[in-house]
Amino acid sequence: MKIAKYNNELIDLTKVSREKVVELKQLSNYSCPYCEEPVILKQGPKRTAHFSHLTCCVYEGHETESIEHQQAKTILSGWLLTQGATNIQLEFRIPQINRIADIYFEYNEKKYVFEIQKSIISQTLFDERNLDYGSLDINVLWIFIGEVQFRSKTVLVNQMMRRQKEQRLIHFSVITETITFLDQLVWLNQK
Repeated sequence: MKIAKYNNELIDLTKVSREKVVELKQLSNYSCPYCEEPVILKQGPKRTAHFSHLTCCVYEGHETESIEHQQAKTILSGWLLTQGATNIQLEFRIPQINRIADIYFEYNEKKYVFEIQKSIISQTLFDERNLDYGSLDINVLWIFIGEVQFRSKTVLVNQMMRRQKEQRLIHFSVITETITFLDQLVWLNQK
């Protein structure tokens, strides 16, 4: 988790320098902005700075994210800034629909969310999220960050693409920081 509350103010780790993170590590009494339970600031040689719950977060829309997921949010939010998007917010809580958007932003007076997925989700959950955001006139752009170079993965990605018939799937590579728009993925045997 990249955000937490401290003295009723939100601390967003994606918007602070490394030096500031060192200062923030000296503080305590952080709390989750969703469930209000205590969290601690962690950082080490293998993991970026993040807040961690001492107990499980009971807020329904929050779940543990991979490092790739966190990196994708950071990179894509930075890119949105260069594109003229406004009101960019990570882990944006929308209490009316009990959801947390990976990235919320506004562009040309319209509201958007990036939903970043590393694994394939069920058709039901996919439809529920789209309907929930749609009920608030928020456009959903699904960003898939999982691997696509193996046959088993192409089958899953094609399933995801069939779920969103009205738009192409957006694949984002965290390693190369490239975006690819996919209509269909074909796996070719080297023979």
